Amino acid sequence: MSNAEKNKPKGCTNQSITNGIEPCPQSDISVQVITTEIEFDALAEDWTHLHDLNANAGLFNRWYWNRIWWQHYGQSSSLYILVARTQERIIGIAPLYQSMTRRLKVIKANTVQFIGSGGDTSPDDLIVLCHPDYEAAATKAFCQHLFTESPFTRIRLSDIDMASPLFKSLLESAKVARWNAPLQKSQHRLVDSLPETISEFEKKLSRNARKQRKRRRAKLTRAGDVSFNFCSTADEIDEAYAALISLHQKRFATKGGSDAFRTDRYRSFHLDAMRSAHKQNELKLLTLALDGQIVGVEYAYLCGGKLSFLQTGFDPEFQHLSIGHVLMMLTIDQAIIDGANTIDLLKGNYDYKKTYAKHTKTTVDVEFVKSKLALGLLKLVTAIRGW
Repeated sequence: MSNAEKNKPKGCTNQSITNGIEPCPQSDISVQVITTEIEFDALAEDWTHLHDLNANAGLFNRWYWNRIWWQHYGQSSSLYILVARTQERIIGIAPLYQSMTRRLKVIKANTVQFIGSGGDTSPDDLIVLCHPDYEAAATKAFCQHLFTESPFTRIRLSDIDMASPLFKSLLESAKVARWNAPLQKSQHRLVDSLPETISEFEKKLSRNARKQRKRRRAKLTRAGDVSFNFCSTADEIDEAYAALISLHQKRFATKGGSDAFRTDRYRSFHLDAMRSAHKQNELKLLTLALDGQIVGVEYAYLCGGKLSFLQTGFDPEFQHLSIGHVLMMLTIDQAIIDGANTIDLLKGNYDYKKTYAKHTKTTVDVEFVKSKLALGLLKLVTAIRGW
């Protein structure tokens, strides 16, 4: 018997959703609401198991990422994690929280959204974690609960794949429950697959990009004593992170500043995330030193085969050495060696990203409200201030 069969909840058939038949009747699924941090902590093992089974899950869906975010950003909110069970076995987790929100100090609503979104953070690809064989049924149960059994008057979920069962279930459940049609905002980012070897990756690049790889590395080598280091100790992580913040702020000082690393809470959150990811062997924090001084830092993660780039910092005095490109090249090369199969350049439309990825992924933010008056006001606010 396979591991998947052993993990099937009792009372479910062995048929897959892929042939159009849901393995579990909707009535067999119960939804539990988790509201305490003790219960949140107790979910770690099941959360990780579902994450590892889900091909679409990435860094921002990890238990540790969500737990650390909640530690730093959850003080004025309440947990509202939904857990789907069949025969007492967990088959789905929806990582949510609730808070009272206002728009223009006028529209007040009891709002639910994904853990990890809100404040000054903006994660990508937020999902509900489900066992692959029960994704449709569990997702439907979550959405029905939100629209018919929860206390919310506003449901605001960000960065959802429009082709996912979650998006489909949200629209269907809202219609059945007679909620208003959602406000939607789409965003795009560059992603691509990675081959098994560095040489195969180089072949995917344009002829000019391949030449640039060699030229940039040679030019940097001629500039002085060059050294690279993927951080492997707590002290190295702390030093690299301090350098990343300093270099990033120095780089953007002449461009009007940057929202990244602006608040103490944001800086503390990412340092704790780095430390936890390092323990999971998922942190890719690379430093570039020139004559003994760190002049560039690449901050990335390799999670579930997906390489995600979060931030780059480099000294603008050495911009002519293409430090940002060199850091990205080395990070990609090492990730391929470590088994990466996907590259994700996350949000931000910058021309340099087109060198490394060719495919566009589209996600959508959706916002549902019960009241037609509230919807009208939200549309007005959105027109004035944006999403």
